[in-house]
Amino acid sequence: MSKVYNLRELEKITIADLSTIVPLSADDMISVEDKRVKLTNISKAITLGNNNDFHTDVVIYTTKGLVALHTKVLSIEGETVLVNEGYGIPISCIYSLDMTK
Repeated sequence: MSKVYNLRELEKITIADLSTIVPLSADDMISVEDKRVKLTNISKAITLGNNNDFHTDVVIYTTKGLVALHTKVLSIEGETVLVNEGYGIPISCIYSLDMTK
């Protein structure tokens, strides 16, 4: 049975907190179709991130559970998503993305 998360009520972290969390792979929690949707949403977040009004809540699966990082998604480098200040998040650790204005 699947667990349903309210992604907008998750613990919020900052860029500085990225160095203190231990990301885990979320890919075993989602289907092949969900992985394709995740890559599409990453591409949308990059495109919308070029507009200064749009940010993304990147939901990351960690040892503490799911946490949300409110940031701009800049690009994809191999299997890593680059966010503000040059930090990278492995794509496999991203559970979902929520673009906001």
